[in-house]
Amino acid sequence: MINTLDYIQYPEGTHNGLLCPTCRGGFTGERTLSVTIEGNKIKWYCFRASCNEMGISQGGGVNKNTASPQPKTPFVPDTIRRVALPIRDIRGRQVGDVWYRNKHYPNLQPKALIHMDHPAAPLLHFPKVPIGDTIALVEDIYSANRLSREFPCAALLGTVFNNEKALYLLNHGIKSIIMMLDNDATNKAVKYMLDYFMVKRVITLHNDVKDMSEEEFELTVEELNDTRREITGCNNI
Repeated sequence: MINTLDYIQYPEGTHNGLLCPTCRGGFTGERTLSVTIEGNKIKWYCFRASCNEMGISQGGGVNKNTASPQPKTPFVPDTIRRVALPIRDIRGRQVGDVWYRNKHYPNLQPKALIHMDHPAAPLLHFPKVPIGDTIALVEDIYSANRLSREFPCAALLGTVFNNEKALYLLNHGIKSIIMMLDNDATNKAVKYMLDYFMVKRVITLHNDVKDMSEEEFELTVEELNDTRREITGCNNI
């Protein structure tokens, strides 16, 4: 249980490496709580795999629930012009949705709306609970869902990779990332490789994974497996 009064005096910004009062870091006493202060808003998330502590509080009050309170203006989904796909965290829990425009409304803007039920959760989608310590990161849910049939992966739900996402992955056993952003974001992917030691390789895409032909998809999966073997030095994965 989080008492936000314990953190109200913290300066603005994100504070990592705190001891979670709910799980107490388990047997080893891991310090896996992240608290973000934004004005009078306090967000928290425990990165320990067996802990469910997360939430958001306005005004620095005490929130005794791990679930986030409802926003003042409830999110009203457009179920006629949009189609929802669930956002799942690394443990398989649904933490939000992406509402894509229906193909019958090609001019509807924006193309996608993201609604998070747990605003403290990092903006990542895992189609499946990943096996191993190496994953690929793509941009969108559709690409991730297709790729997950053959290779552990997650969707960035955009092109942003930051300290919050890196810490989340590290605390869940992910050591190596193969970055697979769309062709127009290759420079950004290369910058991530320079800035983050866990981003080991960048694979340049000529087409989104979701739009690849079966032949191109098979070649991409083969390249991913070769890259993983090169990174891990393991030939039996």
